[in-house]
Amino acid sequence: MITSEERSLTLILSQGKSLLWWRDIGLLSRELLLYLHLLRMGTLETIFIFSYDAADRAYVAEQALHDPVYQRIRVLAPTQGKAAGLAAWVWSIVGPFRYRHAIRQSTAIKTNQVHACVAAITAAAATGRPLVVRLGYLLSNDYRSGGRRARAILVRCLERIAFGAANRILVSSHGIAQQITARHPQFASKMVVHPTYVDIEAFRKKATYDFDAPLIWVGRLSEQKNLVSLIHGCALAGRDLDLVGAGDLEGQLRALAAAVPINIRFLGQVANDRLPALLREYSIFVLPSFHEGLPKALIEAMSCGLVCLASNISGVNELIKHEHNGLLIGGFDAHQIAAVIERATRERDVSLGRQARLTIEQGFTLDSYAMREAGLYAALDA
Repeated sequence: MITSEERSLTLILSQGKSLLWWRDIGLLSRELLLYLHLLRMGTLETIFIFSYDAADRAYVAEQALHDPVYQRIRVLAPTQGKAAGLAAWVWSIVGPFRYRHAIRQSTAIKTNQVHACVAAITAAAATGRPLVVRLGYLLSNDYRSGGRRARAILVRCLERIAFGAANRILVSSHGIAQQITARHPQFASKMVVHPTYVDIEAFRKKATYDFDAPLIWVGRLSEQKNLVSLIHGCALAGRDLDLVGAGDLEGQLRALAAAVPINIRFLGQVANDRLPALLREYSIFVLPSFHEGLPKALIEAMSCGLVCLASNISGVNELIKHEHNGLLIGGFDAHQIAAVIERATRERDVSLGRQARLTIEQGFTLDSYAMREAGLYAALDA
């Protein structure tokens, strides 16, 4: 057995991705938050990060000059350059064997979403270390809802292989756990539900409310998010809307925004460390998605005390209790979305935002999540 002072983790990044890619899209601080916290807690002594960009080494070395905890992060990346496209597939197979001696020191290997499964499965096979497959949502559902059926079938096969190889399947919501066990009941005993977290100090609650200000939405501009109906719903309710994020639908949504009689602003991607201050400028957050896991954007908005309106779907309804800490939307069409927007505007119930913040404080903090994560590694090491 490895003592807590000797435990380490190998984190496999999504195929083709890197720390610098996370930085460039503004998510690095959020994605590293848990792992830096585990290092500072002493739960882990070292973290090995399997990356696809050699430049990540220089980035970690630079950060270590300002924060000594980065000295305990080791990047496992190609010798030079980036591995993209076909090279990323090759690195997913070759890389784990190249670094097998380092990975073998780990208490566990952990994926960062299903996109990382090829390298993670290879690493587990090469070293015999326990594999934790972590996912916040089923990627196959995402592709299916976007009409990409062939890719959805392929990814569903990959999910099946990954679940079979895993020692634990770590999911963020009971809804996702139920979906997986319905498809693959043989993996039920591997399932671990750890609801995700937010830094409640950074995403602190807002002080005042202005229910006439524009609504805010945060996420990927994709089919899954039901943004066409959201824009039409805001138009029916006569409410302006600000969209934070980027994605494949941006061109279509901009054309639609130009045709409706309200002001729709596209704010682009916002770095996660700038997001708390931005959220606190708003009073109503809306998330009318067709499906979600346990949406981080919703948790962050709730932590800031916004009045949150969201679809009554699996995952979301584990966070929002209707008329207690938010309002659930009864369907996906524009009229149903508009009705809830109009109600929130009319009632101006700030208690929904305050209860939302309390919900996050009671069950979705970084400290509580880190303790559950520490327990998972201890159990794998027992």
